[in-house]
Amino acid sequence: MHNPNAKMGTGVKMQLRKVDHDKAKKADQTKVESIMKAAQIHIIVATLITTVTFTAGITLPEGFESGSDSSNQGMTILIRKTTFRVFVVSDAIAFTISAVAIFIYFLMADQVEILKLLEASSKWRGVGVTNERVELKLGGSRWTEQIIGLMPNPAQMHLGQDRLNYGDEENEYQVTPTGNTILHVAAHLGHSHFPAEVLKITPTLLCHQNKKNETALHIAANEVHIKVVHLLLSIEEHYKEKLMRMTDENGAPALHKAVSSRHKDVASFLVKEDPEFEFPSNKAWQTPMYLAAESVLREALVEILNSCKRPTSSAGPLNQTPLHAAVISEHTGLKEVVSDMLGWKKFLAYLSAGSENDRTTAIHIAVGAGKVDVLHELLNHCPDCWELLDNNGRNALHEAILYSQANVVNFLLKPKWDKLIEDPYKDGNTPLHFLASSNF
Repeated sequence: MHNPNAKMGTGVKMQLRKVDHDKAKKADQTKVESIMKAAQIHIIVATLITTVTFTAGITLPEGFESGSDSSNQGMTILIRKTTFRVFVVSDAIAFTISAVAIFIYFLMADQVEILKLLEASSKWRGVGVTNERVELKLGGSRWTEQIIGLMPNPAQMHLGQDRLNYGDEENEYQVTPTGNTILHVAAHLGHSHFPAEVLKITPTLLCHQNKKNETALHIAANEVHIKVVHLLLSIEEHYKEKLMRMTDENGAPALHKAVSSRHKDVASFLVKEDPEFEFPSNKAWQTPMYLAAESVLREALVEILNSCKRPTSSAGPLNQTPLHAAVISEHTGLKEVVSDMLGWKKFLAYLSAGSENDRTTAIHIAVGAGKVDVLHELLNHCPDCWELLDNNGRNALHEAILYSQANVVNFLLKPKWDKLIEDPYKDGNTPLHFLASSNF
């Protein structure tokens, strides 16, 4: 039978073999480059595991046996418990294997052996993480729950080529069960050097959200790690505005997190970084201004009023304005915050808040709580607000008598406001009638 390849010359065959060899070599090189990129992330993960397991290993739970007649003298009291033994063994395995993985990564010089070494170290790293989770579960440390939420899930540890394009929907990351990437973990722990290195390799992580829709910036702002916040916002100028305005599952950008954590430096910095944004309310109807007023975080409030070009004073829960939130608060520095709010918008003193059948004003709230200094500040900025009535027709003096606030009654009976004693309630009763019929 005639062979169709019989006429093919030796030179042509050699050329085809060379082409196949070049293709295979190029494919191997591409795979090596892909794995080397992944290795840079893996070494950070392994380093974190090594650090955590070492800390857990030298911080043994409970005390030590002190009885002189005991065969276990000097040993931890829990040594007799099976769970503690598993804890110690698991911790040792996790530490040792993670340390070996780090050693392997640093010794990967020969490209021919990279694939074998990396595949082996990755498998062992998965075992190390599994043991890490076991020892944390059994260790009973105070910080166990926090670290459990941060540790990578072995089932999700796989090698893949990281793409370096922002917004690439096909990117796959190693994540914890709660969706945290290595960048979230670094931000949570306050490591300011890790994020920079991680983002050099995979910049797409900058805007990546976990299962709560939190970015690393949300985490850093909530944990008040200002160095990490500075770093994340300096990495990529083009995406800074997007990152600043991304919201979590509660509709809150990073500024809400910072104000809720009562950290004035982080909050002030975030406001100055995006002065054009009005910072609207979250899903609970709370604006950053509302939260700052509620927490009496004056530095952040002043920064919002001075730096934000379009600060919103929209009503919060129960139609409360930031002024209502401040007056209700029991924090120190309340008088100054009220003064700042009224210096910005005097009309806030005249707005009512509350449910449909129980609406009240800031002056009524201050009177009912006996806050004479706040009352004085309200009247200083808005001299005629003493005449305001709630939806039941009560004035400030009615309110003071109703809540037995003697110091407020004495304050309001001064010549400037003594006319209040003649104002009738909706049923015709004046504050004087109120006083006569009460136990005040």
